[in-house]
Amino acid sequence: MRSAVLIVFLGILAIAVSGCPQTPPLIATPTAPEACTASDLMNKVRFLQTPFDPRVDSSPQPSTLAVPANIRSDLQSAFAIAPASFRAKLCELSYIFIDPTGCADPLNCVLPDVQLARNSWGLRGYRSGDTGKYIATSAGLWRNGGSMPKLSDYEAGRLRAVLQQLHPNGANWYAAPHTPPQFVTANPDTPAMAVLAALAHETGHVYWYDAFVPTPGGAINLNNFCGGQFYTGGAWNNIDVPAGRWIDFAQPSVIATHTPNYVSFLNSHLSQSNFAQATATLQAMLQDQDLAGTLATFSPIEDFVETYEWYVLLNASPPLSNLTILIPGRPAYNMAAGVANKPALQHKLACF
Repeated sequence: MRSAVLIVFLGILAIAVSGCPQTPPLIATPTAPEACTASDLMNKVRFLQTPFDPRVDSSPQPSTLAVPANIRSDLQSAFAIAPASFRAKLCELSYIFIDPTGCADPLNCVLPDVQLARNSWGLRGYRSGDTGKYIATSAGLWRNGGSMPKLSDYEAGRLRAVLQQLHPNGANWYAAPHTPPQFVTANPDTPAMAVLAALAHETGHVYWYDAFVPTPGGAINLNNFCGGQFYTGGAWNNIDVPAGRWIDFAQPSVIATHTPNYVSFLNSHLSQSNFAQATATLQAMLQDQDLAGTLATFSPIEDFVETYEWYVLLNASPPLSNLTILIPGRPAYNMAAGVANKPALQHKLACF
């Protein structure tokens, strides 16, 4: 879910996935990417064989547990509305995993928001000769064997997880007598859009390494993508591969700081249970003309990933036209409509 969830990733060599039949381009240009069919993509969807920790392990493998109809249905709906360029990215993946970590019953699972985010990740392998690309979403997102939450509920859960992970007092914001921020509506507000958001986010983590670290285990090359002009000048004081080639969910970068340093401000407000000031900082983060969302200010990688997630949602069929958050004491804010007032973000979106 990054996540958050939520994700997270390691650097590796990018390869084309075998067994992906060549079909005519879905975009009628000579250089348009070719995409697998929806059936081919569904064949990549497997439960993850556990235990597996993408932070330290390599080469994840599928389990023999069959993916149930409720999960398959939501994924098929998401593939159907995905833009062609994103389907091509999904085609490059070795597997699209459902991660049952923490679930007593993978087919009937309930997990806390932060655990949902930590169990959703993107991984480009490089250890032990691993040349695969993998993403995962937590099995707990399909709560009690039902459908994925609709988009507004999915985004609400992810924001709650971000605030709780940033500081323990983030959980207190959601307890009486306080009024927390809340996503109140979206259009389309469907499980398919929520699945699309989750898949795009985790694929974005793999994409970042493909874009900027083409050599497995190698150095970053910012000129390798969008002519070196993706990141807004002065927004980040340092952009580099993180230590261990991994950033966990809602983990602020230790080597790069955004200007303004919203994460530090928000952490300070939460540490003092100053939720009135936290609302002001959260609104400033969401309305910053350079940023796609809250996580985008945590690290340059999440900046890229959040932007890519928005690119996919804004180019879905039909496209996202409304994602409205209500921050206590502030006017309701439609984040989708707000993109029109963010020239720096529009430039970054155009890079995709």
